[in-house]
Amino acid sequence: MDAINEHAHYIAERLKQSLERHNRVPVKFLEQDIREDEEHWWVVPVWPAISIAERYPYYETLADVEMELEEEGIHITLVPTEPPS
Repeated sequence: MDAINEHAHYIAERLKQSLERHNRVPVKFLEQDIREDEEHWWVVPVWPAISIAERYPYYETLADVEMELEEEGIHITLVPTEPPS
């Protein structure tokens, strides 16, 4: 496993832990889709694990997780997307 993959794995683990704490809406992502951009921010495509009628709790969950990880020094952007087909 190269250094980028090791970092992505660490980010995935921290993201899973944070999502469990902020579990208003279950959120999914794929570890292999985690990328580091040129400004050293982690970019993670995410989607709701269930069908949701209201988007506000979903976006609130994403914002809370981003803020929590930022407080730990992890620069992350959760990008809402459609689930992979």
